[in-house]
Amino acid sequence: MFQVLAVLALAGPAAAGGPTVPDTAAASHMGQTVTLDCNVVNVKHAHNGMTYVDCGGLFPNMLASLVVFAKDTAAVGDLDAYKGKHLLVRGKLEPYKDKPEIVLTERAQIQR
Repeated sequence: MFQVLAVLALAGPAAAGGPTVPDTAAASHMGQTVTLDCNVVNVKHAHNGMTYVDCGGLFPNMLASLVVFAKDTAAVGDLDAYKGKHLLVRGKLEPYKDKPEIVLTERAQIQR
């Protein structure tokens, strides 16, 4: 047990999903695994089966975005209920067209 705790302590915040970051600061955490506090402004379902979530503003002026590829839709579930709410999401912030984005592949990434 002590060894597990020691490893987690040495690994730092990334082992637990990284720091919690508001969508207003997402751009300064690109490349990091974080828990993003996303103010969900819009949820869009594209014709190709993908789902896009705008955080902190409407596309193309969102502060960050979440994306669910069609193949992962069943595993992630419906995100429409989060529109207008804050959502905590764990993942790596990657740049997509100069905006921070987290790809959702499973429901476990969503903490609320």
